[in-house]
Amino acid sequence: MELELGELRSIRMESASTTVPSIVVYVTVPNREAGKKLAGSIISEKLAACANIVPGRNYILSLVSLFAGIESVYWWEGKVQSDAEELLIIKTRESLLDALTEHVKANHEYDVPYKEAT
Repeated sequence: MELELGELRSIRMESASTTVPSIVVYVTVPNREAGKKLAGSIISEKLAACANIVPGRNYILSLVSLFAGIESVYWWEGKVQSDAEELLIIKTRESLLDALTEHVKANHEYDVPYKEAT
């Protein structure tokens, strides 16, 4: 049986004698550049092991672009707003959540950044 890299990594984590409680944190960002900048600073500060950027727009190989990414609908400044966004999926240790939250607040482009940890 051939294993994918993710499967191999999972097997190694399960067989480790000591495990560290880990979490996944979701943070929305306005665009790819903001996502790369924030993800880079998070990794540089060793606040997470990995950050994935999920694009807000996917383009098909033709003359027509397909907007099939993340569309956020939210309440802001007294009315319903809607914007295309990118999503950071951040994999970190539970013990780093407070420091990661402070880093996101200090370095995010939004006045009130969205963050959810699971």
